[in-house]
Amino acid sequence: MVTLEVPGRRSPLTQVVLDGQRFLVSLAGEPDWVGPGSRGSPVFRVAQPRPVDAE
Repeated sequence: MVTLEVPGRRSPLTQVVLDGQRFLVSLAGEPDWVGPGSRGSPVFRVAQPRPVDAE
């Protein structure tokens, strides 16, 4: 499980940066909401962030 702050929540797939690496996170199916983050963005606990393939 990874806790992520997700800026905005406009789409079911959201790109986030975690430890300098970009990940694609699915917010479909209502992941565990943890609370507001440091900048007011929602924080979710997600099971498996998927790394975004470097192109």
